[in-house]
Amino acid sequence: MERIRGQAPEHQKLANRVLSWIACATRSLTLSELQEGLAVEFSAPQLDDDNMPDIGQAVSVCAGLVIVDERSDAVRLVHYTTQEYFERTYEEWLLQGHSNITKACLTYLSFQEFDYGHWLTSLRLITTTFSNPLYEYAALNWGYHARKAGMEEDNLVLDFIHNASKFSICGQLLLHIKLGGGIGNDMESMHLAACLGLSKSMSILLKQSHGVDPRDSFYMTPLLWAAMQGHEATVELLLENGADVNSADAWGMTSLSRAAERGHDAVVKLLLEWNADIEEKTRRGDTPLSVAARYGHEAVVRALLGGNAIIEARNKYGYTALLLAVQNGHEAVVSLLLEKGANTEIKGYLDRTPLLIAVENRDDAMVRLLLSKNPNIEARDSKGLTPLSLAAWGGDETVVRRLLERNANINSKCGRCFTAFYLAAKGGHKAVADLLKEARAL
Repeated sequence: MERIRGQAPEHQKLANRVLSWIACATRSLTLSELQEGLAVEFSAPQLDDDNMPDIGQAVSVCAGLVIVDERSDAVRLVHYTTQEYFERTYEEWLLQGHSNITKACLTYLSFQEFDYGHWLTSLRLITTTFSNPLYEYAALNWGYHARKAGMEEDNLVLDFIHNASKFSICGQLLLHIKLGGGIGNDMESMHLAACLGLSKSMSILLKQSHGVDPRDSFYMTPLLWAAMQGHEATVELLLENGADVNSADAWGMTSLSRAAERGHDAVVKLLLEWNADIEEKTRRGDTPLSVAARYGHEAVVRALLGGNAIIEARNKYGYTALLLAVQNGHEAVVSLLLEKGANTEIKGYLDRTPLLIAVENRDDAMVRLLLSKNPNIEARDSKGLTPLSLAAWGGDETVVRRLLERNANINSKCGRCFTAFYLAAKGGHKAVADLLKEARAL
């Protein structure tokens, strides 16, 4: 930093702006994102290309604290300890950095070229964001910087939230990215504030008689957005103002299911305190416990079990939380569910037990965990396959050996009268066939 202070004033100013963008950003910025961020003039109606800094100079004036990763086209601090140094030593400087980035992002999002005032087609939305490098970062992260800078009640923030024509594309991009590719609009000020966790801004909106439960194109309410994004304070504010805790979106997911899906255990606990329905099912029949198990969120699973969630609840496809956790390889969640008494003999799709699913997935760690609970190792699926025959057919020598150590029946035949040895040989798995032959398979 001393080397930076020893430079000409204009170089010091550029270095400070570059470092604040990089140190405050939620992720590494690309060269073009950083260039556009530095080129933004507060309150300007458009980007002036003449303001674009030379990236080589921008890096050079930072006196070795910044490097360009040529493989990823990203600009970052030279080492993670540099970030720690800034956070430890320059708290006020970082605060100002977040403030400046908030202003830059909102100025950028308010450019006249983005003031469509209506929803865009998927192609147009993608083209717009691709052609304007900073747009996606600004749309997704300005709220974070506003919170960090304590700007939630600033006129700049409130004016943007109130102006639907300005945040139209921003809201559509949030819907598109946060909901996995959906295209729609109808996002209101309350949705935007909830999605970005702007609790203080939302308090002002509520005082201005904005409804607490408006729905967007996908039936998402502000509470659903806040829960999905893990904004605990915003969730609490909405609940205190009468938001429907069990309102569901277009997929039949409630706020509890959305929080469970994203692993927000603090929000899950808060919703349970507000009597959220712990057994409310989605359109595919998943309970919040099933959702959390599918995505491997151990802390959420623990919280839901603590709230007496039904451990054996099935979805429309017959899957329980245990089957979903095994299917997706979440060992810690499986261990917890087994500890709480989940049924190891439960059968899902194709009559597969948890052990059969783990064998099919060639997940030796999961097989070992399930075997520790002494499940039925001769259980058959709808095709008559046992764990041993399934492992032999897949050529999984490790699991075959493990099952033989458990005295699995090597002569058991599946529906077509095929033994494990036959299946291994037929599949060209010589090592497995030899292993079974040594065990005197027929």
